[in-house]
Formats: sequence, C-alpha cells, structure tokens
Amino acid sequence: YIKDISYGASVDNCYTDSGIPFLRIKDLKPNEIYSQEIVFLPIELEKDVLTSRVSIDDVLITRSGTIGVCSVVDEAHDGFAFGSFMIKFSLVNIVPQYVSYIINSFIGKVYFERNKIGAIQGNITIPVIKSLQIPIPEIEKQIKIVESIDCIRQQAKKYSQEAQEAVDLANAQVEKILLGGNS
Repeated sequence: YIKDISYGASVDNCYTDSGIPFLRIKDLKPNEIYSQEIVFLPIELEKDVLTSRVSIDDVLITRSGTIGVCSVVDEAHDGFAFGSFMIKFSLVNIVPQYVSYIINSFIGKVYFERNKIGAIQGNITIPVIKSLQIPIPEIEKQIKIVESIDCIRQQAKKYSQEAQEAVDLANAQVEKILLGGNS
C-alpha cells in the first residue's frame, strides 16, 4: 500500500521571515498538522529540500524523539518541506486518514515503541513502517470509519472549547469579585 517513502531534509536551523515553509517535529500532532508557528527556510536551500516536500494526502510520521505521531497532509500544508526527524509516505488503495488513525491509536503506539531503535532517543526506520500490519477493510468501510472518528473529534473539540469558555467566564467572575468586591 506504500507507493513512496522517504526521510525528511537534514538542514540547519537557519530560519527566515519568508521563503520555504518548513514543518518541524513539533508541528505534527496526532491526526493534525499544527501550523501556528511555522518557520521558513531560505530560498537558497531549495535544492536541499527538493525531495522533502509534501503533497495533499501524504502521510507524515515522527521518527525520532516522540515517535509515531502521524498526520495526513491537508490542503493548507501542500508543498511544505519537512525535516529529517519525520518520514513521509504516499499510499495507494487505502484511505490515508484511516492509516493515520490506526497509527495514532494505542495499537500503533505500542507497535512503534516495541520496534524503535536506540535507548536514549528512540527512532523508527522506514523498514519498521513498511512492516506495520493493519486491518484493511474495503475502501467504503475505511471511509465510514474515518467519518465516524472525524465526527467524534469535532464533538470533542466543541466540548473542549465550551469547557474553556466556561472556565474563562468563571475566572473573569472571580477576578471581578476579588477586585471589585461585588458578589
């Protein structure tokens, strides 16, 4: 099911205000790319990152440090370069989001923890990713699974946001009481 697989670019941390958008390990969250703090590489490094660019539906996975965190590249991150602490792979005949959900599940975490190399800073390798075995139902079933999980994640985000708003309101009321003496 893996069409292409490769390590990211090994470049110095010479970030600029503009240039080549560059994904680092901290930008990858389970099933999501967090791009609030994206950095840029100088245009002069284009040759160095030429083979380390992502496209929509590519799968990125952290390979060093916090291993096995996985996300699918969305439209907002199409064309970004990615660093050497990640591995990118492209899939055929399988839904990339389905694979990402499995990799980020408890089963995926246990698999990568058992198959990492190195004691102090664990790493996973391309052969480890290639040997991961997952259940592969028909494409229609994969899509339904992804839709169900997406729905649950959206509800969880909504509830989390509502809870944060309630905490913020309570904090504001407490501050008002403490500063203003009103109850």
